[in-house]
Amino acid sequence: MGPDEDHKNVTNNAYTNVIAGYALYFGDLTKCLVSSCDQDRGGNWSDLASRIKLLYDAQNDYHPQFEGYRRDTVIKQADTVLLGYPLQYPGLTTTARSNDLRFYEAVTRSSGPAMTWAIHAVNHLDLGEVGEAARRFEQSYRDYVRGPYRVWSEVGPGQSGARNFITGAGGFLQAVINGYGGVRVFLDHLEIRNSRLPPGSATSFKIKGLQYLGTRLTLTVTTSSTKLSVEQICQNMTIQIGNGLPTLIVEREICK
Repeated sequence: MGPDEDHKNVTNNAYTNVIAGYALYFGDLTKCLVSSCDQDRGGNWSDLASRIKLLYDAQNDYHPQFEGYRRDTVIKQADTVLLGYPLQYPGLTTTARSNDLRFYEAVTRSSGPAMTWAIHAVNHLDLGEVGEAARRFEQSYRDYVRGPYRVWSEVGPGQSGARNFITGAGGFLQAVINGYGGVRVFLDHLEIRNSRLPPGSATSFKIKGLQYLGTRLTLTVTTSSTKLSVEQICQNMTIQIGNGLPTLIVEREICK
């Protein structure tokens, strides 16, 4: 079973297969880090990972959720769309990713949990679909945040679900930090790509306490600039400035 809990005991679920492949690739990476990359010494996990099937419908240019899935089948929550974010699957084309979002948005049931639409928002932002991202971002909290303490509910009004749904709140935070903030974490580097303000009247927002490999960062995004402040650094660090940021100012304070 993949993340879509409405479909159990399925074969070749896209998310499950990709995450299993990642685990196998990581096995070989770990072997290289701690001993040797010699393929004759121990199992070749990467070879096994490369044989795992990822279903692809060439006619419709999208990824079926599992073997035997029909495009009009209703699902509970984000599943295959997770290939784009958070899995950042390198073999995912732009058109297939966009189609995955469009196809599965149409069949996600209205009583599904809160975090689905936050994940869709991040994926739309990656594709530059800013208007659709804004709609999904609003959808991720509009019907799920309850008063008087602004606590996330798992489901919409009038439905029964978890009342303090941390997963929904976490999805919202990822939409802000990883979506509008553009923060991406990889094994060997951290990227901040195409930061932009969330929809609404805000003129700036700040993400404090980003920690990566002993470095503590603060990201500030305004209507005219993106500022990355390196609050603490205890080792050598390379900062590459790409074309996606309008203005990037780097400040650094070496820790003692």
